[in-house]
Amino acid sequence: MDIVVESPEHEEGKLHRLLEGPVQTFPGNASLAQYFQAGFGDSQRIAPFQTALFDDEKIHNFKHLDEVSARMAEVIRKIIHVNYRNMNPDQDIVIGVCIPPSDKLVFTLFAIMKLGAAYLPYEVSFPEERVIKITRDARPVLIISDHHTNVLSKFDAVKDLTKVTNTADLIKMADEIEISVDDLRRTPPMISSQSMAERTAIVLYTSGSSGEPKGVRLSNRAIMNRLQWQWQNFPFVPEDRCVFKTSLTFVDSVAEIFGPLLQGSPLTILSKTTTTQPNIFIQKLDQYKITRLVLVPSLLRAMFQTIKLIGEDARVMLESVKLWVCSGETMTKDLVMEFFEYFPQGYTICNFYGSTEIMGDVTYVSFSSKQEVFERTFEQHIPIGEPINNTVIYILNNQLDMTPMEEIGEIYVGGYNLAKGYVGQPEDSRFITNPFCKTNGFSRLYKTGDFGKITETQGKIRTLAYEGRVDSQLKVRGQRVDLTEIEMVMSGIHLVSKAKVLCYHPGLEDQTIVAFLVPASGTHMDRIKTMVDTRLRDYERPVLRVIDDVPLLVNGKTDRQRLLKMYEQDLENRTTFVEWNTLDFTEPKSEVAKVVLTTMAEITGTAVETIAENLNNSYYNVGGSSLNSIQVIVKLRERKCYVTIPDFLNSRTIRDIVDSAYLITEDDDDADEDMALTVFEQGKKTYTISYLTDDDHDETLNIIAYSFSHHGDLEKYTDATYEEFQTLINSVWDPLVEKELSFIIRRKNDKKAVAVALNFDVYDEPSEIEASKGIGYVLEMLEFIESRQREKLPKGKGKLVHSFMMGTSEDIDESENVFVIQFMEERVIQMAEEKKFFGVMTTNTNALTQQIARDIHGYETLSEYHVNRYVAPDGTKPFMLAPDSFTIICCWRKVGHHHLNAEDTFFHEDTSEPGADGDTITADVSGTTLDI
Repeated sequence: MDIVVESPEHEEGKLHRLLEGPVQTFPGNASLAQYFQAGFGDSQRIAPFQTALFDDEKIHNFKHLDEVSARMAEVIRKIIHVNYRNMNPDQDIVIGVCIPPSDKLVFTLFAIMKLGAAYLPYEVSFPEERVIKITRDARPVLIISDHHTNVLSKFDAVKDLTKVTNTADLIKMADEIEISVDDLRRTPPMISSQSMAERTAIVLYTSGSSGEPKGVRLSNRAIMNRLQWQWQNFPFVPEDRCVFKTSLTFVDSVAEIFGPLLQGSPLTILSKTTTTQPNIFIQKLDQYKITRLVLVPSLLRAMFQTIKLIGEDARVMLESVKLWVCSGETMTKDLVMEFFEYFPQGYTICNFYGSTEIMGDVTYVSFSSKQEVFERTFEQHIPIGEPINNTVIYILNNQLDMTPMEEIGEIYVGGYNLAKGYVGQPEDSRFITNPFCKTNGFSRLYKTGDFGKITETQGKIRTLAYEGRVDSQLKVRGQRVDLTEIEMVMSGIHLVSKAKVLCYHPGLEDQTIVAFLVPASGTHMDRIKTMVDTRLRDYERPVLRVIDDVPLLVNGKTDRQRLLKMYEQDLENRTTFVEWNTLDFTEPKSEVAKVVLTTMAEITGTAVETIAENLNNSYYNVGGSSLNSIQVIVKLRERKCYVTIPDFLNSRTIRDIVDSAYLITEDDDDADEDMALTVFEQGKKTYTISYLTDDDHDETLNIIAYSFSHHGDLEKYTDATYEEFQTLINSVWDPLVEKELSFIIRRKNDKKAVAVALNFDVYDEPSEIEASKGIGYVLEMLEFIESRQREKLPKGKGKLVHSFMMGTSEDIDESENVFVIQFMEERVIQMAEEKKFFGVMTTNTNALTQQIARDIHGYETLSEYHVNRYVAPDGTKPFMLAPDSFTIICCWRKVGHHHLNAEDTFFHEDTSEPGADGDTITADVSGTTLDI
């Protein structure tokens, strides 16, 4: 199946003006499906019973992937009845796919590949106009959609153009096929005039220079060349685990999915939203022990910000990731150096360069130490590196002549990675005949639209440097964006008289798309913003700048530089704002608003005045993103202003963010080492925190009994009373006071108790707790869950603090409630560290404490359970009325810098469900006491 590649022939005197990658044979005469199938043969590249996919709790081996996709392929074949008449104008067999990341998606892709067809991804977020345009253009013979109504309805407008089916029906029909899998495998691919290697395997739509989306046709051969280079230079080892989290419409998803699976390595599937919350993303990487990761530099920077936010524990959670591949955005030297601050030895970070038309990546540079960063960089820049296998890089001027070394020109690419062209446009001007080489496989060039130059690194290595975009195309969060397309959308809004869309600092960290608008007379900007949100994807939405008129040059063209200068002046004055008294905030929120809005302005580059005018709009529409939001949160904390990550990310408006934030300071002069009296503030309120004494008995009973009898998430299903909780606390009161692990929070001015935290040493807890039947149900289930997880954690007295119960007073408002709960969580961790414990273990039933523990304090999830599946020892199901969404989370957090002894163990997350598949959850509890 290998293809022998001929070395490209060039004139001797011009070799120093180009960059050639290694000439290597590769499986260029095989399709992805054929290469996959061959892996089960003599090479034993793929072990049938090796795990192939992790999708949440679902696990599939390679044999199952092979068999299910074979059956699905046969069902698709019967649905579409392909012949030469219903192929598209390029003679491609195209099948549309609109399925969220899941095992069903991977099964579907492999089924399409086995048919010799090409998959065409649709995003759920595509506007209807884009769905119609792509469908008319590519003419898929079938669209396979997720079975959920909101996704299926996307294709109502194109049902007259093609057939539409859904995954649920497809899988059901596949299960009903009465034919052996071996027979299915012997069924030939669908008819085509092209060989399997030459057939189009994937069609990806990307913005063209005309402003219209273009479908890029990637052949099996181009994909195999890219993958073979990866396997050769970064070979997989048995311990490798990869992750699929990139949108299917983005070319990086191809290597994410097929790179590991075609080599018999497992793939973990994560939802798209995971990467928008770096703290959750980090936890998932640790949970699945991911070893390789592809990401854009802005996400990497956000992850480093999260490490600063959470601390050393977050860095430790990333230690399994040995290979980091960055692409899609400009990589900066400071980011690479920061990487080696966190991971100095045994880790590799790469910078890949390419685009969809050249199968994602055609040059690369890798670093495994700071010394290599010094040797492989030039000046203060990270290069985009050297060509991959069977690839040639040319730097050409406007006359298509090679430029001398160190001279900037446009980057052209030749070789086996090139796409076949665009859908319906095989002769597009971006693909040209190679004037320097006629060798087979190198006779075409792709015009990238990027400026570059061939230079020499400090270690005397010839390399390629990126020097910016030639035209209006750029990349935002790894996605290609065309300014012409955005400008067309803005100009098409009837409320806009004139529009000009430009990019400020393209390719740099503060790159910003700015739309300069002349609104129609009497138009309020809120109406325009609403229309922009419905017509553009989130990463395409520009910062809106109202102008009186578009400035022109003498020749009548737009004065672009003047517009950009106007925006730059806005930035210089962005933190200057004097009309704070006009904002609708009262003390202490007005002070919070000043800190929040000023910080947002610094991070996003949007003027405070603009942000203030948009208090009732989303942060994400004034230059914000889920990635730079982490930078805002970190900067706010440096300024003693706190907001939780979920509160920030999920707030609908900037005003909501301000309402969720609060200022905090600690009075270190009054702080006592043993916490006998620690003083702290929230806004104008001052509190004290101290260990429990017998004097706190009545107030503690009242707070805990009220909190759990009135607001307990589990207790409301058992009708546990105020008096029953008083009995519970009384039964453990003496050890609570004696051990000095529990504390109470009071307002300093009136000494009123507002919150209590009850804690034990996990291996020094009371032997019996007196509990009513209703409370007993709760404690039984918690004990069952926790007992299974304790076996995975350090054992012995003095090792683990058990965060047992927290309660707040009935007469504090929601803001104060959030504040004191978060502070108690922080104080439990601090206390555990001061007392030399190894960590803190807790089981959270409340969504707020779950978020605070996981997202702010970096707790690691041990297990998560659906409470409505619990069956008590007496055979009842006390929580059967709880919704499926109600889960309790058992988690722990390591504190300090302890080194575990040989007998101590770390855990792997328990993904099994109590009560699932007929199992019964029970714990040894009798009468009214519970052994813990």
